Amino acid sequence: MSETQTPTLPLWLLLVIALLAGAAFALVRGQKPPGAQTSEITRAGTESSQTVSQNGIDATLESVVREDGQTTVTLSMDNHADDLSDPLLASRSTLGGVTASAWNTEGDAGSGHHVRGELVFDGDLRGALRVGATPATTLTFEVL
Repeated sequence: MSETQTPTLPLWLLLVIALLAGAAFALVRGQKPPGAQTSEITRAGTESSQTVSQNGIDATLESVVREDGQTTVTLSMDNHADDLSDPLLASRSTLGGVTASAWNTEGDAGSGHHVRGELVFDGDLRGALRVGATPATTLTFEVL
């Protein structure tokens, strides 16, 4: 090799390096930073059943019912830190820009760490559902 010629890596070595770099990127990309929101959407019945996790709160949008001029969204939420049965959850929640008129939890809310309830909105609504689970955590769903 002459002094002006730069050394080159064999093609197979470049491919191996690219493959390893891609695998490392995929592993790092799969890790979620603290507080990151993840969404998994599955189909159940006529409405989408959506599950969202953020800040240790797992929430599932179970159903959406529109009748008598109201939209009622059934949610279940679980966590190990916050009281999710807080009646102020309604005032922190919107659907299509309309604030919820009520947050009705089912049965004995207990500690409020595992709740199922209904958010009630006036109107036949669709769009972004923003659930203010706590003052610091807002979960976002899409209501079709």
